Formats: sequence, structure tokens, C-alpha cells
Amino acid sequence: METNEHQLKALIAKGEGLVIEFKACRNQLPKSVYETVCSFLNRHGGTLLLGVQDDGKVQGIAPEAVDRIHKEFVHREYASGATSRLIIEYGRVVTDNPSRPHGFGLLTPETMVPYQKNPILSAFFREIDRADELGSGMRKMMLYGRKYGGADPQLIEGDNFRMIISVPEFGKNPAKPSTIRKRIEPGAESRAESKAESKAESGAEKILSLIQDGPLSKSEIARKLELKTITGSLNRSIKGLLFEGMIEYTIPGKPNSRLQKYRITLKGKAILENRHA
Repeated sequence: METNEHQLKALIAKGEGLVIEFKACRNQLPKSVYETVCSFLNRHGGTLLLGVQDDGKVQGIAPEAVDRIHKEFVHREYASGATSRLIIEYGRVVTDNPSRPHGFGLLTPETMVPYQKNPILSAFFREIDRADELGSGMRKMMLYGRKYGGADPQLIEGDNFRMIISVPEFGKNPAKPSTIRKRIEPGAESRAESKAESKAESGAEKILSLIQDGPLSKSEIARKLELKTITGSLNRSIKGLLFEGMIEYTIPGKPNSRLQKYRITLKGKAILENRHA
């Protein structure tokens, strides 16, 4: 619905109430914006005016912040209470955002079908030329991720939408501990490292094989591996598989739930099939 200046002034003059709320957000969206949207959705809707202080004074939104605010607003998943995460590691950046998936597994530009999370909000921002073409975000991610990161970004759809973006590093990994090396026979170190790596890979592959027929809890995986307890090695293997997007939580919003189980992703299935080919 088109609203002119006089109508806006009339709305502001009414003040805040059950169906009208003001948010200053000069430079960014406050967290209370999402709570307000959820409250409106749970009642009969409402009007949210951005750039207006609680006392009704119009301060507007900083021009340089408009694009960022519209993206935060349009792409937010209001149906989930899970928190978003940004993880910065040596050589890559990982993001986790709550999602209502239309599928599970690794996305590619050839197979991805774009969906609007908030069609009404998206339509409004397209009307004022503040929203890009649907699906253009992934194409840009693949283009610039490969150009500046040296590898294709991984976009993994699930109950949490995960992006893994490569970042070139120009120095040694500061998180890698230094070690004092003893003199050993030539080739012994590489054999030991190779043995440890193959053992870790074997453990991860066994876990993938176990859960490909259906989700399993950590204790169920331990029993099937004939372990007396949930070992540190098992925990590390599961954590690694989660991080690489080969498995995922069945209850992503509550990772420590006693009902938590793990299921294999399309990426995990593809890796299993390649190794058995």
C-alpha cells in the first residue's frame, strides 16, 4: 500500500501502540526489530516505522546504511529462534544462519532454485530499487569467491544455512602450536602422520556409513562402533564432519539437546559414493 507524507505524519502523531512501533536504527537494525516483527505476525499485523525515535522524532536512516539494513531485514528468518554465527578461521570464514530449507545438501548455480524468505518485504524493497534480482546473490558469491578466495564457496542448505568461504592467507597459521622435533629416521615422521590421518579419515567414513541409513545419536554411534563410552576421538570426528558439512544436526537450534541426532548430508553421501567407486 502506497503511503504519502501526510499519512506518515498522521501515523507518527498517533504514537506507538499495539499495531504501530517506531525504531530509530540510524546506522543498523536493533535486535528488537525482529521481536517486533514476530509480535505483529502473532497478532493481526502492524506498522513498523524505521528511522523514527520513540518520541516520534524523525531522524531518518544514514544513506550508507540503507542497503545493509534492507538486506538484514529482508533475509532474516523470522520463523526460527536459532542464532546466527560467524566463524573466522585460518584460511576460511564460515557462517551459519537459521533457515527453512527447501532441500538439503550442497548447492550449485546449476541446481539451485531461489526462494524468497519474505516475499512481501522483498516486493517492497524491489519497488524502491533496493533489492537485487532473485538468485543474483549466489552467482556473485561464486564469481567473487573464486576470484578472491581461490576456491568455490560452499553453500550448504539445511535447517541452518551454512556458507564456507575460502580466504587467502599470507603467513603461517598462528593457531598451530610449535613443536620441538627429535631426530628420527628419515620417513618415520611422514609415516606416522599418514597413519594418524588415515585413522581419522577411517573413523569419519565409518560414522558416515552408519548414519546413511538414518539419523543416529552420539551414544548410538558409539555402540555401533563397539565403543564402551563416547570417546574424545569420536567427539572430534563428529565435530569435524559437522564443520565440513558432511553431517548435520536433526535439532539445529539445540545442539546439546538429549534428543539430538545426526544425519548425513548430500555432500557426505557424495563423498561416500566417491570413495566406494
